[in-house]
Amino acid sequence: TTPDGCFAAMQVDGSPALLRARIEERETVAAVGAGDAFLAGFVASRYTGADPEDCLRFGVACGAESTQRLGAGLVDPARVERLMGDVQVERVEVPVTSP
Repeated sequence: TTPDGCFAAMQVDGSPALLRARIEERETVAAVGAGDAFLAGFVASRYTGADPEDCLRFGVACGAESTQRLGAGLVDPARVERLMGDVQVERVEVPVTSP
């Protein structure tokens, strides 16, 4: 994640879209496994049929929560649910120019 947030290019309602997810910065205990936790959360959310924005929100919450403890990719589901409200997801408009 960058200071500008996490960017994701994906299909939303059948069209390509660029999404940005942000969450307030927190003190990190350990970042090992945070990417794995993000991906696991994102994929698990997709399997439930959630829309792409909610999948990204859940993935970011899982990744962020996993940085709050020692242990690779460990998450507390109750804490993930609390973090979901802190994750902001928005579409980023990308100007299209013709050659």
